[in-house]
Amino acid sequence: MRKLFFGLWAIVAIGWACTACNGRKDKEDDKDKELKELRQLADMDRREMENQYEQFALQYDELKKGVKRLFTPSARRSTGAYEIALGRIASNQSD
Repeated sequence: MRKLFFGLWAIVAIGWACTACNGRKDKEDDKDKELKELRQLADMDRREMENQYEQFALQYDELKKGVKRLFTPSARRSTGAYEIALGRIASNQSD
């Protein structure tokens, strides 16, 4: 009878240990999946920020070109060039 009791106890203990190991593996799999999703989100954010920076750099270059054209000697001589350039800059900023 004692051997039967210890045998059943051993089977229960082994079953409990296997269940605990499987639960731990499931948690690790869930963590890995969550980390993968977070990495994908971070990569998307990085790409979006790079695109925004490129757009800003292009707008800044256009602004510099407009200012440069505005202050060339020929532009200063022509009447209304300053107002026209400012209108273009303002319209570019509103886009």
